[in-house]
Order: sequence, then structure tokens, then C-alpha cells
Amino acid sequence: MPDIEKKLRIQLFDEEYNMLSDRLVTQYTEFHRGPQEPHKGPLKIEVCLFTKEDVDLFKTYLDTIQGEIPLDSYKTRRGRKKAPKDVAGFREHLLEDITEYKTLNQLITTLREQGFIFTSLDLLKDMDYPIQVSKVHKKYKFMVRLMKKAKNPMNDKYDPSLLVGFKGPKVIVVSGEEVVFTNTFPEGDDKMVKVPAKAKVKFPIYLTQAERNKFRAEMQLLKDDENRNPSGFYKRWVWEVQKSSPEGIDFPRIDSITSPYQQ
Repeated sequence: MPDIEKKLRIQLFDEEYNMLSDRLVTQYTEFHRGPQEPHKGPLKIEVCLFTKEDVDLFKTYLDTIQGEIPLDSYKTRRGRKKAPKDVAGFREHLLEDITEYKTLNQLITTLREQGFIFTSLDLLKDMDYPIQVSKVHKKYKFMVRLMKKAKNPMNDKYDPSLLVGFKGPKVIVVSGEEVVFTNTFPEGDDKMVKVPAKAKVKFPIYLTQAERNKFRAEMQLLKDDENRNPSGFYKRWVWEVQKSSPEGIDFPRIDSITSPYQQ
């Protein structure tokens, strides 16, 4: 389905058909938040019914605004909000829900349930995603929403329109160059913030972009398959990449590959 931001227009009238209010709102947010008060008089609603979920939510919304379902019952029956698949709707969903999280661990757990993974800005840039995070936030560790996982990890598809950054107890949500949310949570478990090795590696400046992508892909494949043999390309460069990268990165099979720096 195309990335279409669904809007809901609600016009309320009195018994003489004088307009009382005219609102244009984000449909997903309004459906889940519910009407602020019931209205039993005339009304006009312009709605986007693109999916079965839209229809079901709209039916409940109508019953609520007309007083057939009490507002309290509407709120209690919602339960956990299901994240929409379309990108625009998901942004609204995340920014509304993120204020409800009380701890850093709860936030990270929920983001993972919704398809977010830790990555690095360098990896996303190397995959030609338009990343515009300002320099002051470069030291944050970021999560991005994984939309489609491919056999070759360098062909994975991401939604970089929202990035969630972590730095100690601080959390930011970045959209393009704009920081759209900031918060400081109670201290969480550092083990929850785990950036995969392929996203943390650094390369010698003389390796081309194609070679970097090839190395990252094989590194992930070797990690996923313990019986896979490293290629000559991986053997040629693994020690050079290890030397350029931060400490603590696990390079698969490196112990079985002779280092050119051994005396």
C-alpha cells in the first residue's frame, strides 16, 4: 500500500444545522484516542477506509461519538495499540505511544517488537539512505525500523524516516534533521543497547564502498552459519578491518586466519 497519511475531518452541527466545530486530524491517532465527548446531533465525517482495520475502528468511533458506547468503555477496550504498517501512520503511532513508556528497557523491548533493530549511521549511509542526523547526536546509538530482511544483509530494507537514539538515560527521536522527541528515562540495562558487529566495523580508507558492503555481508553470513567457510576476500581483509575497528567486535573465523602482523 502507498505511503498515504490518512486524515479524518469531523464537522459537528446543532439541531439548526449551525456548525459547532470543524476538525481535520490524523485518522489513526483520533480513532485510538477516541472522541473527547459524545455528540448526538447532526454530524459530517470524511474518512479514509483503506483497510479492514480502518472500517472496524471507524464503526467503534461512530458508536462512541453518538453515545452508543460510553467513552470509558471505548478507552478500556482498546488494549495495546497495534502498529500500522504504513510509514506515515506508524510515525504517528510511535510518537503518541513513546510518552507512555516508563523505563528504557520497556521502550527498547517494545521497539524491538515493532521491528526496530540497533544499527549505525555509517551503515545506513553506506546503504545510500539519506541520513541527516546533526553532529551533536553522532555519539548516540540508534535504532531503525527493519522493513524487509534479505538473504544478503546489505539488501535489507529499512525505514530511516524515524531514528531512535540512545545515550545513557537520554533518548531522542529524529526525523530528517529534526529532533521530534526527547526524554530522559531511569537508567536501563546496558546489555539492551546492543549494536550488531556489522554496523560498528570501521574500514581502511582505501577500501571502496562496494568492498565494504561485500565484507559486511560476508561477516553477517559467517556469523549466521557456523559451517560456512570464509572466502578469499574475507581472509584477505579481515585483519585489516579488525585493526581499523573499535575493540570488542567479534569477527567470525578470525582466529583460524593467519594474521599478517604476526612475527
